[in-house]
Amino acid sequence: MKPMKYYPVVLYPPILQKFMHSERVIESRERLAEEFTPTTMSNSRSPSPSQPEVNPMLIAVSIPMASFVAAGIVLAIYPSILFAVFIFLFTGLFCVVYVRFYLKQQQRQRSENPQPNSDKFVNTQAENPRQKLQKRQQILKQLLHGKVIKAVEKSSAQQGVSEKDFFEVLHRFFPAVTFGDAFPIPGTDYSYSTDFSLIHETGVSIDIEVDEPYEGRSLQPHHCVDDGKDQRRNQFFLERNWIVVRFAEIQVVKYPYECAAVVGQVLAIVTGDENYLLPSRKPVPPVKLWTKAEARKMARQKFRQSYLPGQASKTHRSTKRRR
Repeated sequence: MKPMKYYPVVLYPPILQKFMHSERVIESRERLAEEFTPTTMSNSRSPSPSQPEVNPMLIAVSIPMASFVAAGIVLAIYPSILFAVFIFLFTGLFCVVYVRFYLKQQQRQRSENPQPNSDKFVNTQAENPRQKLQKRQQILKQLLHGKVIKAVEKSSAQQGVSEKDFFEVLHRFFPAVTFGDAFPIPGTDYSYSTDFSLIHETGVSIDIEVDEPYEGRSLQPHHCVDDGKDQRRNQFFLERNWIVVRFAEIQVVKYPYECAAVVGQVLAIVTGDENYLLPSRKPVPPVKLWTKAEARKMARQKFRQSYLPGQASKTHRSTKRRR
């Protein structure tokens, strides 16, 4: 996993990365196909003014008529019926050979430059975006069926003030969002708890986290990039096909709407439903991930109190599993 340097952090499981890549390839092909409209394709094969099309039926009629005229003239000059018949048969044979040659040439040109199936092309162009979205989400639902881990119970971890306020913003735009779920850690008596869980009808599941630099009571460093705990936790959810979105606490406090827009963008990218895109504002200002030393320094400076007056402490993400 490539190390992240700034919040927000967005991590996709491999199964969704592959899905999104394949969908981008399909969309690129469709955009290329849209450039070749029926009008453009027909004009590209229309005859140029210098090379007008010749109707073979006109040739088939005009040449025999010319042969009759020629035979009449010859008969008038040379009153020999046999000679006139010879001229007539010669011109008629020439007519048949020429028309067959011309038709073969036309057939070969059509095989080398096939005309597009205009009906099929129009149907493709007129495909309903709603139908395309339903098709995409159906594929996504089948892809994730039985492959996304489900919570065994609700988390008992205490929510901080910042989480409660951010939940109200999230719930306004994503009614399906819920407070933390608990997931047992294999081989231990502990569980990982999500701050917020957002599960789409297709099975797309997002773990939304709010990271603070240190504990409220103990002032111990928390969510440090050089600790490794969050990396292991991220890997736990990614292996179980959850998307992980992490914000710094200061981001959700100062820019809750913009953070919710990040979540909406993630949903839109994966599901293809642009209705999740919130009206554009300014992007979330990035926050550098902190080390243990930087977290201790922030604790000494009471950094959290600068944006979170009357802060409430928040417990660790790994909590004792209830029996």
